[in-house]
Amino acid sequence: MDWQKIEQLIDKYFEGTTSLEEEMVLKNYFSQENVADELKQFQPLFSYLQLAKEETAPNKTVLKSKKPFKKWISIAAVFILIASLTTIWNLKATDSQDLGTFDDPEIAYAETLKALELLASNVNYGMESVNYINEYEYSKNLIFKN
Repeated sequence: MDWQKIEQLIDKYFEGTTSLEEEMVLKNYFSQENVADELKQFQPLFSYLQLAKEETAPNKTVLKSKKPFKKWISIAAVFILIASLTTIWNLKATDSQDLGTFDDPEIAYAETLKALELLASNVNYGMESVNYINEYEYSKNLIFKN
């Protein structure tokens, strides 16, 4: 076959305008031993395309199902359901109980003081934690010079 015609087909191939028959002509031409010296540079391209077409995967890959993931979602759903039912049951149980009414004002005052002291000690403990955080922020700013 005339090498100039093959050269025109190569130009069309790189422009993306060749037909399937023209591409077959190119593949057949470059699969031969006697290729024009001017066109030998394109021979590896078309021989590679032929080899890639014939190549197959060595073996099939088997994908595992995601059943363990579904199992964990089911377990989490059951746990949330049980926790919700327990919370609702406890709320209903506390609604029916008497939650600390006092007939004697002195006892009510003493109990209120105990509750406020407990609250104050917990607030003070929380404030100590905030002081640690402030100290950390101050030290960090000194080191990184923000």
